[in-house]
Amino acid sequence: KTLEEPPPASVFVLITDRPDVLLPTVRSRCQRLRFGPLSPADVAAVLVRDHAMSATEAHAAAAAAGGSIGRAMDGNAEDVLEARDAAARLLQGTAGSTDPRRRLDGAKLFTGGGSDRDEMSRRLLALSSLIRDLGLLAARADERALANADLKPQLQSLLRSYDGDRALRAFGVVDRALDAIDRNASPKIVADWVALNL
Repeated sequence: KTLEEPPPASVFVLITDRPDVLLPTVRSRCQRLRFGPLSPADVAAVLVRDHAMSATEAHAAAAAAGGSIGRAMDGNAEDVLEARDAAARLLQGTAGSTDPRRRLDGAKLFTGGGSDRDEMSRRLLALSSLIRDLGLLAARADERALANADLKPQLQSLLRSYDGDRALRAFGVVDRALDAIDRNASPKIVADWVALNL
């Protein structure tokens, strides 16, 4: 009744990520406004301006936050930055090398010598974000969509090795690795497999 005949000075804002569960009579009385995720650049700017993060930490946290300032704040910026650095080193190490031993050495560095599944997931997500950006650059897409814009020069240097097709295959490799970690696979074995298949 209140939605049908609201008081004159009232405005109701209903927020849901599942509008399909609202009654049709409620949905028919509401205007729909969609809010998309913030760009990584916008998230990083807020983190630097309002939360005293360094620019490097803010960009790393923003790249891993999926457009959410709250998620960027929830994570430990240093851990996210370390994961992104490890992912960038792995990409650089596998870019021009087909030597399995060298790739496996890169996998050791990627894991940081640990066997923590959460840390491996964080590193794989960082790797996925970097590969996504490589795909964007290879496709000559709008560079404002880069999640790791602060690493653009480094990413552009990797484009010679990670063209669109290889970036797409690498993205699939990381997706399968994340699934394996979720199914309790050994982080070391997953890291070795990723390094050999990038």
